[in-house]
Amino acid sequence: MTRALSTSRRLLATAGALVALVAVTATPSLAQHEMSGGGGPTIIRGFTDVTWRSGGWNTGRNAAFELGQFDLFITSQLADRFSFVGETVFEFDETAGEFVVDVERAGITYAIDDHLRLTAGKVHTPLGYWNNAYHHGLALQPTIERPLLMKFEDEGGPLPIHTVGVQLSGRDLGAAHLGFDVLVGNGLGNRPVADSTRTPSITLAAHSQLTPSLRVGVSGYRAVSEPGSETPAGSLLASRLTQTIGGAFATWFTQRAEAIIEAQQVMDQSAGQRTTSPGWFAYGGIRVSPRIVPYAMHDQVRLAANDPYFAPVHTRRETLGVRFEQSAAVVLKLEGRSIEDSARARAKDVALQLAVAF
Repeated sequence: MTRALSTSRRLLATAGALVALVAVTATPSLAQHEMSGGGGPTIIRGFTDVTWRSGGWNTGRNAAFELGQFDLFITSQLADRFSFVGETVFEFDETAGEFVVDVERAGITYAIDDHLRLTAGKVHTPLGYWNNAYHHGLALQPTIERPLLMKFEDEGGPLPIHTVGVQLSGRDLGAAHLGFDVLVGNGLGNRPVADSTRTPSITLAAHSQLTPSLRVGVSGYRAVSEPGSETPAGSLLASRLTQTIGGAFATWFTQRAEAIIEAQQVMDQSAGQRTTSPGWFAYGGIRVSPRIVPYAMHDQVRLAANDPYFAPVHTRRETLGVRFEQSAAVVLKLEGRSIEDSARARAKDVALQLAVAF
């Protein structure tokens, strides 16, 4: 406990020092950029949330309050056509028993023109819709938790949510408002400084805003992992693994209604064996007043038996909730959830979350 408190104090002191340093140096730096005509201010925003969970009903947990991620979101116009986006998260790691720091995004972008961008760094892998529309700030996403399919890697999610590499993106191309992403990066494991294989991962995505309300898209991913690499199941790969992911989504957003449906399928091939692991979710909400949105979501993931990379499990969850938006920066969500998987009986709980952006 003493070690955890000491680590927490050091982290908070470091964060305070960084913020103070930016505050002290922001004005001279801004003046220098303005004189050169090449840049702009550095802006620091943030997100955090507090959630109460009821526990009980086969959850194995007691009723308790949880402090969510403390997320610092930084943007900066570095020079003409060059910009930076960074996202650093402070969160409590239950396994380590202390607060830890994760750099979730750090990307330097060059604007080729009004429609094309080239980004180098750590980005959210452009798989589907949810992973790029909603990042770490829970005030922005419509539900308390991410769908099972879109859980972060360190929470047991099946997809490579983050990738370190170089990404070319296009937006609002032609009458169909087409967009695309081509990402070449490190493979499975998302090492920020090195990769264990000579073959990079490749992600391809395309989408179209067909109408002001309807958006559709597809995506694909391929990566290779070498023998001896660690897997989410906690074991080491005995043979070379090729992972291929294909998916599609459709969204519908109007002033009254919102809906997202997305599916991804992971295919792992190793030592002559091939397995497929599908997952999907469907979300829908109706705005009954300017601030109140009742919603529902069904999501499930089926990780294949005998898969060389994942521990086999079939999980499904149903969610009913209501969202109260005091403003874009203050959002209260109340949910009832029912979840079951192949390893335990059905569990039910209630959760109340206050999420803010600052």
